[in-house]
Amino acid sequence: MRGQLSQKEMMRVMQALDEVLEKSLAILEKRPTEDAPAGGEEELPEKLDRLSEETV
Repeated sequence: MRGQLSQKEMMRVMQALDEVLEKSLAILEKRPTEDAPAGGEEELPEKLDRLSEETV
């Protein structure tokens, strides 16, 4: 059965797509998500500075 997904695999694919769509909509609507909390609109240089400080 090459090229076919089981029902369990298909459900996993659907869940992953749902997560991607939800995060994409949140980004477009500028809603807070787990990955991008509210108020996350900082300028790129500031974000890079903050990230570099966190990793040091």
